[in-house]
Amino acid sequence: MKKTYESRAQKLLKKLKRPKTEKKVERPFFIEITGSPSSGKTTMISILDPFFRRQGFRVYTPQEGAEVIRHIPRTSHLYNVRTGLYALATLIDASVNDNYDLVIFDRCLYDTFTWMIYWLEKSDLTPREQEIIQNFFCFPTWLNMIDAVFFVTTTAEEAIKRDQSVSLTEKFGGTTNPKSLENLVRINEAAYQQKKCLADSPKNIFLINTSGLKITEMTELVLSTALGALENRFK
Repeated sequence: MKKTYESRAQKLLKKLKRPKTEKKVERPFFIEITGSPSSGKTTMISILDPFFRRQGFRVYTPQEGAEVIRHIPRTSHLYNVRTGLYALATLIDASVNDNYDLVIFDRCLYDTFTWMIYWLEKSDLTPREQEIIQNFFCFPTWLNMIDAVFFVTTTAEEAIKRDQSVSLTEKFGGTTNPKSLENLVRINEAAYQQKKCLADSPKNIFLINTSGLKITEMTELVLSTALGALENRFK
């Protein structure tokens, strides 16, 4: 199975590499991983990043917006709009950078789309305001650059168990308490079901439930899904 994955990756790399005599630069593959807290997003990146690097891909994993945007409180939609703008700027910059073959986002445009559902339900946005913001981040020029999107989910109980296993405090965070987690799992699955942002390429959006998955099972699922999505780009 490993050799099969490696062979598929090598074929993709050959298609992505253009002769130096050609002026046009093929943009990198873009993958976005989004989803509810403690669902396995970081684990997925830790699977994809070394696999593709070892196959010769030049991989870039941008810093997550939540690690960069610390000056805006997470108490309104403005926070998620700002992290979305950070991700958008990174996406556009990377699309014209010849130093990368693959860019893996820990949350990008689809994440912002999802959070606007949350803020509508919190009455922090009107339906019209939600539509305007979502349409902006779903603008085809940059949205169609994202080759694959993984909506990662797990049960609230599993997420709490994972969070507590690496936490030095028993106190819950703002979005990691049982009630909030159940709500965010529901909203992420609802965003996936809408598929509003992927009307042009519905094959490349995936819902992955990591509940009960062993690391070996997650590895095979993530690699086979990612390779299939990237192969679709050349069809």
